[in-house]
Amino acid sequence: MMFAKKRQRLMKLTMAVSSATAAASLIALGGCDDPHQADRRVHDTISQARIERAKSGEEGLAKSQELLKQAAAEANAAAATQAHAKAMLAQGQYESALAEISDPKVGVDAGNREVIRLLREINQLGQQISTSNGLVSVYTQMEPKEARSAVQQRILEATGDAAKTTWIGEGAAAVPTLTAVQQQVEQQQAAVDQQQARIKTLQAQQEQVAGQAQQASSQSEAAPGRAGLDLFKQAVGLRKQAADVANQIEVEQSKLAQLQHDLKLAQARQQAVTTAIGQFQEVGKHLESGWQGVKAQADKQGQLAGAILNGGGDSKVAVSIAAKAKALNEQLGKSKEKFELAQQNLTDAITNYQAAAGEAKKLRTEIAPREQALPSGNQMKVALKTLSDAYHPSTFELGQASSQLALANLQVTRAQVLNERARLNEQLGKIMADAHLAMPKELDDPTLAASMKQATEEATQNYTQAMELFGQAGDGGVGDAVKKGAQSGKIYALYGQALLARATGGKADEQLAAARSARDLVLADSPNALSALPAELVPPPSTQPAPAAAAATAPADGAAPATTPTEGATPPAEGTTAPATTPAEGATPPADGATAAPADAAAPATPAPETPAPAPQ
Repeated sequence: MMFAKKRQRLMKLTMAVSSATAAASLIALGGCDDPHQADRRVHDTISQARIERAKSGEEGLAKSQELLKQAAAEANAAAATQAHAKAMLAQGQYESALAEISDPKVGVDAGNREVIRLLREINQLGQQISTSNGLVSVYTQMEPKEARSAVQQRILEATGDAAKTTWIGEGAAAVPTLTAVQQQVEQQQAAVDQQQARIKTLQAQQEQVAGQAQQASSQSEAAPGRAGLDLFKQAVGLRKQAADVANQIEVEQSKLAQLQHDLKLAQARQQAVTTAIGQFQEVGKHLESGWQGVKAQADKQGQLAGAILNGGGDSKVAVSIAAKAKALNEQLGKSKEKFELAQQNLTDAITNYQAAAGEAKKLRTEIAPREQALPSGNQMKVALKTLSDAYHPSTFELGQASSQLALANLQVTRAQVLNERARLNEQLGKIMADAHLAMPKELDDPTLAASMKQATEEATQNYTQAMELFGQAGDGGVGDAVKKGAQSGKIYALYGQALLARATGGKADEQLAAARSARDLVLADSPNALSALPAELVPPPSTQPAPAAAAATAPADGAAPATTPTEGATPPAEGTTAPATTPAEGATPPADGATAAPADAAAPATPAPETPAPAPQ
């Protein structure tokens, strides 16, 4: 609707300057009719372009653009006509760019919002993996390394070796190691076995001697005289020998009892040490069993992280990072296509506005001597003056500056998205490394840093050029509308530079202070000049002037919104419009590692380029 009002205004302006333009054309022609015919062709072509532009759909827009290019390419037309044709083409390209940026479904802004949404969701899924990493870290810390080591140390101490024979204590009361006590048991057992064998040998000897004594005694009873006496003596001697062996056996059995006692004591110690080692081993088994349970939980968290990344598994993850990354990659492709188309249209608009300004300067050079040669009050002089003012170069320079500002704002939105992607990659890369997982290939973009640097440099360059053009247009002396538009443009260019600094991690204080200073200068000269400002540039309530009734109801004549203003903003003042793109205000880092979407804040506004009057009838 705003553009329709603007076109009506331009038609009225056309009627006002048509006679002056015709007179100037005749002067410039010098009697030749070809340029006049070229002017007529340009006029007819522009009229057809307007008809096509009024049609809905992309086909009408494309046809309108082709017709405007055809009109702007007419080399035989007069300077005024060429300036108008090129400006109309530039205006059409500017409007096309804004449409490509602000389309609620497939526009650059809509695509950026979708990209930010996907980045936020990927970050949220990444935070879930980070939580799993945290649990795995806690579980890992629960590994009983020290307890396991202590148990093994106790077992080693109790087991001992050749160099260590004592486990606990010192001296006679010391508890030997298992190795030492086993050796003692073996030695004691050997001693007992040896003693038992000795006793058995003595017992056999005793039985033999006792048997011999019994035999000798029996023989002595049967033998007569001296022979019997000798046998009796022999039997007595053998009995004494058997008694001596019996005494020896008793001594050896006493020794055996002591050896057996020592063996039992060693065996008891062996059993005690073995039992203690068994208890240590049982403690170790319990430790390992508990750790295996904890380790299973850690493994489960690892599987959950894998499911969050790639999908599947037993987890109830609805969407994986891989799926989101794929959708992000597809959206980035669509957004890139729209961005490049809008960027090309704005670049072409800048070129054509610049060419229109050049034609306007040429026109002023041509008609200035003729105007000065005519007497005051002459109708032709009035017509030439009107034509010169209508096609003032500052008007086209303002359009070029507005297109340059819109292009810079567009590049800021790209820098912001690239910055958010880079931050996500940095955060998610650390999370994936901790989880021993690989980043999805769709997110692993090695060109991010270079792309962000390029977008930053291009935006900075365009803001600088826009500032120069706004200053040049404002100083041209064409009228208050252009001057106010240029002043407003400077404010929004400075604010855009502040947002660019924030988007790239720089300091925005200097640019923000400059924007507020420029705002104060404008408001001091004209309190009601600015009515659509970003939140950070709105003056405090105590100093903010009350907006005029006309400014509060609708934009001033000639202003057209580039996109829908941020919610809560008042309609733009004369010569200004809402932003061509919507760079986020600050894009501050999210809390707790989350990736935040651009803040809902007012963006730098882009002054609407003033389109000059159409060519003469």
